[in-house]
Amino acid sequence: MREDDWEQIEINMQGVEEDKAAWAEKERLYDEAKATESESAFEGETGTPMIVTHRAFESEPYEAASVEYDTEATLLENLEFAYRWTQNLQDSWSKNMEHDGHERVTCLVDLTGRLGLRSTSMGDTVSIGDTMYVTAGMGFTHTNGEAVTNEE
Repeated sequence: MREDDWEQIEINMQGVEEDKAAWAEKERLYDEAKATESESAFEGETGTPMIVTHRAFESEPYEAASVEYDTEATLLENLEFAYRWTQNLQDSWSKNMEHDGHERVTCLVDLTGRLGLRSTSMGDTVSIGDTMYVTAGMGFTHTNGEAVTNEE
C-alpha cells in the first residue's frame, strides 16, 4: 500500500474512535437519566415546574429553564410546550425576548455577559417532579426508551 493509503486509514480510524467516544457519552447520559427516574406517576398542578436540563453537547449538564406545568394539557403537550419555548427561532428564549420568550418560562442561568442559552436539543431532558423525559429525534421518550404518547 502507498503511504497516502495508510494515512487515510489512520484518519478513518481516528474518526471511528471519536464516534465511539460520542456514543459512549450518549449512553452515559442515558444511563444517568435512567438512574434518576422515579417510577411514580406525576400528578402536577398548574404552576408546578418542569425543569429543562441541557445535557447534549455539554461537559457538565445544567438546569437551563423552569417551565410551568399546565394540568389542562396532556403530558406530551406539556413536554412539547417546554421544548418549543426553549428554542431560539427568531430571538432569544432565555432573554425572554418578544418572539421566543414566554411568561411560563424562566431561565435558570445568569446571563450576565452572555448572548443567551442555546436551544433545547435531542439528548436534553425535561424533569417533572422525580420523573425525567429525554428529548428524542422526534418527540420524547421515557428514560427506558419508550415513546411518550398522548395517552399518558
